[in-house]
Amino acid sequence: MSVAEDEGPPLKRVTVTHPMTTAVHRPRVPGSMVDLRRQSDIDDLAVQTIMRANLRLSLRYLFAVVGALAFAVLCLKYLPWLHTRSMLSFPLSWWLLGGVSFISIGVLAVRYVRAVERLERRFVALAGSSDRSRK
Repeated sequence: MSVAEDEGPPLKRVTVTHPMTTAVHRPRVPGSMVDLRRQSDIDDLAVQTIMRANLRLSLRYLFAVVGALAFAVLCLKYLPWLHTRSMLSFPLSWWLLGGVSFISIGVLAVRYVRAVERLERRFVALAGSSDRSRK
């Protein structure tokens, strides 16, 4: 039986989608969102404390990154044999820059993000407990 011989009604088109694409999308509120409009003096103090802690943490990691880069620059300047010797066909100066400096900066960045997230979790827990105590 060919298509020309089948003269039944045309087939209805069907759209196939994933169930999550047709679901109603609600705006996502991150877990760290806390309603800061209803602040008391304790909440103001908590916000100032977390801001100071974030500033201290940022400065500490900034100095660590600057220190790592300064160490690399000083090694390159005062250790000229790093330019002449090689390991696996790359000069040792490249290993110092690529292996030590950039990897240490990446490790510091990951540790910084984790430390900031830990501070935010503590703040949310503190703000959440003060919200529950008010009710």
